[in-house]
Amino acid sequence: MSKFTDTTKTIIRNLSNLATTKYQESKVIVSSLNGGFNFLYNDYDKLINEGYASNTDVYSIISKIIRTGAKIPYEIIKRNTDGTEEIITSGAFYDSVMQPNKRQNKFEFTEDALGYQLTTGNELLYGMKPAGMDLVSQVHIVPTQYVQIKRIGKQLFDYSLAYTLRYKGLDTSLTEEEIKHIRYFNPTCKGVDEGMGLSPLQAGFNTVMASNELMTAQANALKNRGANGMLSNDSENAMDEEEFENLQNKVLQKLGQADKFNRIVGTTAKVKYTQFGLSPSDLKMIENGVLTLRQLCSLYGADSSSFNDPANKKFNNLKEGQKSFYINAVLPPLERHLLGYKELVIPGWNKLDNADYDIRLDLSGIEALQDDQAAEVQKQVNLSKGISDVIMRVGEGKIKPDSAVQILMWSFDMNETEARELVANTGMIEDSNN
Repeated sequence: MSKFTDTTKTIIRNLSNLATTKYQESKVIVSSLNGGFNFLYNDYDKLINEGYASNTDVYSIISKIIRTGAKIPYEIIKRNTDGTEEIITSGAFYDSVMQPNKRQNKFEFTEDALGYQLTTGNELLYGMKPAGMDLVSQVHIVPTQYVQIKRIGKQLFDYSLAYTLRYKGLDTSLTEEEIKHIRYFNPTCKGVDEGMGLSPLQAGFNTVMASNELMTAQANALKNRGANGMLSNDSENAMDEEEFENLQNKVLQKLGQADKFNRIVGTTAKVKYTQFGLSPSDLKMIENGVLTLRQLCSLYGADSSSFNDPANKKFNNLKEGQKSFYINAVLPPLERHLLGYKELVIPGWNKLDNADYDIRLDLSGIEALQDDQAAEVQKQVNLSKGISDVIMRVGEGKIKPDSAVQILMWSFDMNETEARELVANTGMIEDSNN
C-alpha cells in the first residue's frame, strides 16, 4: 500500500474523530439552550465579567445603546416667573451638568451610568456637597459590584436602606440622601430584601452562558478544523512518494493564500477531490449562535437585524429600524437616568440661584425621530385651527356661546373655565341661566 493511501486513511480517521468530538460538544450546547443551565448568579461582578466583558454579542448590544444614548445632547432650561423659558448655555449650573465630576464630562458620565444600569439593573449616583452647603457640586457613579445594601426597617413597608461601599478592604457608609438609586423592578426575594434591581443579564443568564459556550466551541472548531478538502489518486497506478510530494507542492502553490480564494485551477494529473463540508455540529452551532443573539437583543428591546442578523429583519427601511432602536432600546434607560440625575441635583441649584431649572433631551438632531415630531407639530396646528374656527363662528353669531363652550370642552379637551375665557374674548357672553 502506498504512502499516499496510508496518509489518506489517517486524514479521514482524524477528521471523523474531530467531527464526533464536535458533535458531542454541540449536544452539550443544545442541551444548555433547552434548560441545561438551571441557575442564576446574583454576583454583579460575575455578570459583568462573563457577560459584557467576555461576550461579543452582549458587548455589541450594550455598547451601541449606551454610546448612542450618551451622544444625545441636553437642553438646559430656566423657567421664568412669567411662564416663558430660556435655554441656558453658560453659568455654574450649566457647567456642572456638562462636567458632572472632575474626571468625566457629560458624555463619559452618561455612558458609564447607562452601562451599569444595563449590565447590573442598578445605577447608583453619589452626590458630593461642599462643606456647609446643601448643593450637589459633583456627581460620581458608584460601581454596583462594590455596593452592599441592607434594609434597615423591620416592616415590609419601611423602605429605609443603608448603603455600604466596600473597596480594597475599606467600608464606607453612604446615606440615602447622598445616593440616587435607579433600579429595575426586581420581584425576587433578594430584590425585596436588599433593594437591588434585577439585571437584564441575570434574567437572561442561561442565554449568556449558552452564548459563551457556543463562542468557545466555534473558536475551537476553527482552530482544529484543518484542511477543507482532499485530493486523491483517481488512476489505476498508485503514486510513489516523489509523485505525491510534487502533487502536494503544486496544490499548495496554486491553491494556497487568500489571493487564490474562489479560483478554479486545473491539473494534468488524474485526481479526485473530496470536499470536507461543514459538519452537522458546525451548522448547529451557527444556527444556535443566531438564536442566542436574538434572545440577547430581546433583553434590551433591540432588533437583532442591527447586529448582523439580516434574516430577522422586521423593518422595511433603515430609518424605521433606527427609530425602533431609539424608542425601544436607547430612550427608556436614558430617560430613567436623566430623571434620577435631576432629582438628585436640581433642587439644590434651584435653591441657590432662586431659579426653576430643568434638563430635557434634545432629540431634534435625530433624523429617525423627526417624523413623529413633525406629526406632533401638525397635530397642534390642526388643533389651533379647529379652536380658531369655533371662536370665529361665535363672533359671527353662527354658534351660540354656550354651545361653543360645550364644543371646546368635548372636542378639544378643555375644562369649562378655559372654554368660557376663550368665548368671552369674542365679546359674545351668554347668560347660561336664560
